[in-house]
Amino acid sequence: MRMSADAFYDLLDHLRPRLPRRGVPPDVRIAIAPLYLGGGSYLDICATLKVHTCTVYRALWDVVDAVKSTPFLDLDFQLSSSVRRLAYASGFQSRRSTPFGNVCGALDGIAVEQEQPLATDVPCVAD
Repeated sequence: MRMSADAFYDLLDHLRPRLPRRGVPPDVRIAIAPLYLGGGSYLDICATLKVHTCTVYRALWDVVDAVKSTPFLDLDFQLSSSVRRLAYASGFQSRRSTPFGNVCGALDGIAVEQEQPLATDVPCVAD
């Protein structure tokens, strides 16, 4: 998980007022969240940042709660506007060679190609 220093400090400035004052410093908490959410092992995070296991999980939820309560970080897709929805979908479509239409975006950042099995491949098609 990579994040530029400018982006990190900008995020820190927005979240610092909403993070609890107890425990590890805000910059450590904000470093923990993207590492964990990006697929990092809590053991590696503990070893790298020299924090306890419970600190990783407490910091993660502190940051998630701070993000959810920060108006600057609200995702407002304006989905009530059909023009905006089509613009989002075409922008996403132009960046990916995908057969899926009307896709707004992928938040996890992982693209996994899937293929529907044939009816003869599975014993119960409903499964």
